[in-house]
Amino acid sequence: MKKLIVISLIIFPVLSSAQDFTGEWKGAYIVNAQVEKLNLYVNTGRSDSATIDALETNRYNLSYAIASNDDSLVLSRRNVRGKLVQFKGVVVNDSFIGTVVSNNKNIGLFQFMKSSNKLFKGEQLPDFTITAVSNEAITNSTFTNKYYLLDFWATWCKPCVAKRPKLEELKSQMGERLDIFSISLDKEWSTVEQFRENQFAMPWKHAIEPLQWNSPFIEAFAPVGLPYGYLVDKTGKIIAVGDELNSDKLLKTAKRLVL
Repeated sequence: MKKLIVISLIIFPVLSSAQDFTGEWKGAYIVNAQVEKLNLYVNTGRSDSATIDALETNRYNLSYAIASNDDSLVLSRRNVRGKLVQFKGVVVNDSFIGTVVSNNKNIGLFQFMKSSNKLFKGEQLPDFTITAVSNEAITNSTFTNKYYLLDFWATWCKPCVAKRPKLEELKSQMGERLDIFSISLDKEWSTVEQFRENQFAMPWKHAIEPLQWNSPFIEAFAPVGLPYGYLVDKTGKIIAVGDELNSDKLLKTAKRLVL
């Protein structure tokens, strides 16, 4: 028996301009009964274009032109076969819902929900200052002309601990091409020191934010839980964030993006 998947399509009043579309959107489309998770990014100052990551098939930075009129918002691109692929729909509040179109033929449905993340791929990482456990002041300029990974974690977070060997493997393979800076949300630095002595040495820069989500720094940079991180390029632009940096994707993501 074939499984029937239904997505309800509701039409709302449309967004007034594509500029309001700026941000990170998470969603999926269904084509031929196949569902693919998607991340959509519209960066500040570039309301005429967007990028989409297709997470299931590992296709990243697919570039779409954005067009809007009185009753619709359309994302358009030509795929490798030359076909015109479009996401045609409407936006209201935090939802973008509509139809997937290929060469003017409807082939499926999609829905995106706007993320609350203020920092997302394609944006410049905001200026920051934090004191490392070595008493060194760490800022964006610490990593000038270098790729670096901001890694938010804690010893009490099991997924964070599972990510430690992948981070050590990453640093071993990347060497001087990539710096890592880990910020722990443990209450005491002695807890992290013991962890480093007994489990993973993590031979790179460290800081601790014992106030956890009451810390303005954590509230600004890691508001969605742990583990979390940002991969930043030599210009200070975020080139990967969140799911792309999870344990199972970390090495592949870094090898793809760190040149």
